[in-house]
Amino acid sequence: MMQCMKKAHERFALAAIPLALLLVAAAPAAELQVAVSNPPGVGNLVFVLFDSANSFGDFRDPVQAKVLTAENGASHTFTGLPAGEYAVLVFSDLNGNRQLDKNFIGLPIEFIGLSNGYEPRGPPQFKRASFVLEENDSARLEVTLRRILGKHGTWGLGLGVIYQSSPYRGSTEQVLQAIPSLTYVGNRLQVTGPSLRYALLGQGRYRLAAAARYRVGAYDESDSPHLAGMGDRESTVMAGLSLVSELAGGFNLILGYEHDVLGNIGGGVAEAALRKTLQLGPVSVAPALRLNWLSAEVANYDFGVSTKQATPNRPVYAPGSSINPEVGVSVYSELGGHWILQASLGVDFLDSGIQDSPIVDQGQRYHGYLSVFYLF
Repeated sequence: MMQCMKKAHERFALAAIPLALLLVAAAPAAELQVAVSNPPGVGNLVFVLFDSANSFGDFRDPVQAKVLTAENGASHTFTGLPAGEYAVLVFSDLNGNRQLDKNFIGLPIEFIGLSNGYEPRGPPQFKRASFVLEENDSARLEVTLRRILGKHGTWGLGLGVIYQSSPYRGSTEQVLQAIPSLTYVGNRLQVTGPSLRYALLGQGRYRLAAAARYRVGAYDESDSPHLAGMGDRESTVMAGLSLVSELAGGFNLILGYEHDVLGNIGGGVAEAALRKTLQLGPVSVAPALRLNWLSAEVANYDFGVSTKQATPNRPVYAPGSSINPEVGVSVYSELGGHWILQASLGVDFLDSGIQDSPIVDQGQRYHGYLSVFYLF
C-alpha cells in the first residue's frame, strides 16, 4: 500500500513540473515603449533597460538592449518584462562602435537621455531615474538626448579640506589644510580639488590619462621633539600617467606612476588599485584596495634619517623603496539642486622598513579629502 502511494506521489510530482513551467511562462508581463523626442539624423540609437542600481551606476549589464539606425525610427518597445523597478538609458552612437563612449573618469561624452528627465552631475543615481512597472502594464515614456557635460564641460566651486594623520614618534599633530575646491569636468580635462587628469587615449574599457596632484608635506619638525633638527618636509606636485581598465562585474583596475616634478623630494610613487562603485540610494560609494609603491628617494625623505640629522637617540636610517597596502573609500552625493558632496578616506598600512624607522611609531597612516561645491 505504502509503495503504491509513493509511486502515485512521484507520478503527480513529475506531472506537476510541466504545469509549473507553464504557469511561469504565462506570468503576466509588462511592456515599455521608449520614444526619443530629438533623435539624431545619423548614426545609431541604443536603447538600454536596467533593473539594478549597481549596474545602472556603471551603465553595464542591462536587462535588455536594442540598437536601431537613426533613420529606422526613434522608438523601441521592451516586452516580456516582469513587474519591478527599472531605469532607461538611450544614447546616440554617432561613431557606430555600439558602446557608450566615456571620459577618463567614466562619464558619458555622447548624447544621452535618461528616464524621468534625470540629468546626472556625476555617477548616475538609479533612484532618480527609476520607475515601477506593474504586471500587465503597457507604459510609454519619452526621453530627450543631452550631452551631460555640456558643450564646454561643467565646473564647480566650493571649499575642500585635506586631512593626514601623523605616524611619527611623539607627534600628536594632524595635517588639516583647507583649500579652494575647484572642479571641472570635460571630455578630456578633469580637475577635482588637489588632482588633475587629462585624457590621452581611449574612450571605452581602457583609458589613459596624464595625471597631476598636490602632495602635502609629511611633517614639520615642530610636530614632535623626536623630529627636532630634521627640517620641515615640503609639499610638492606629483605628475605622471594613469591607466583605467573596466573589468567584469563593474570593477575598475587603475595603474599609475607619478614623479616629483618640482624636485622638492625626488623620486616617485606608483599605485595598483582595484575599485568598484556601488549605489546606496542617493549616494555613490566606491571602496578600493591599493598597493602604493614609494621609491627610495620618497621613502627616505619622509621616513629616513640622514647623517646630518642623526643624534645619539636618532641613528642614521634609510628605509629604501617600500610597498604600502591601502584600504580606501570614495563617496559622491548630489545634495540637491547643484550642490555636490565629494569625499575620500583611506588608511595606509606602512611597510615594515618604514615602521623600523627611529622617527616612526605607528603602523598606519590615515588620509582623506572632503569637499562641498556648487556645480554650475
